[in-house]
Amino acid sequence: MKIRKVEKSELKKTSRIFKEVFNDRPYLDKWTNKTALEHIKHEFLIGEIFIFLEEKEIIGLIVIRKGVAPDGNVAEIKDFAILKKYRGKGIGTKVIQEIESKLKKENYKGIYLETYHKSKAVDFYKKNKYKLSKHTAYMTKDIK
Repeated sequence: MKIRKVEKSELKKTSRIFKEVFNDRPYLDKWTNKTALEHIKHEFLIGEIFIFLEEKEIIGLIVIRKGVAPDGNVAEIKDFAILKKYRGKGIGTKVIQEIESKLKKENYKGIYLETYHKSKAVDFYKKNKYKLSKHTAYMTKDIK
């Protein structure tokens, strides 16, 4: 498996991975080809997208936003998706380790993320030494 930055010409393929993963359980989002591509293009402009390849097939992606804390030394994992048939094979852990190593070399002091609380991702992140925050609550309100 290879991990590398996505190229602009690969954004459409990458958006399909995003759509497939996040339209599935437990998320059940409603991404269309168009909205997923718009999202990935936006993230390409403001963050860094890394893709994972098996042979030449894109099997996953991770979106990193850097400098999100007031002092600029914290990064955010904005999106992280691996195709279902490649999960449970250690790929996610390898990706997280490589991203953490890269950020550490760039003098980042921390990483944060949000994930769906009913997702298996919570257990994955705990296994990789991420902790649930005691200080924040993710809250939403519709204002229609």
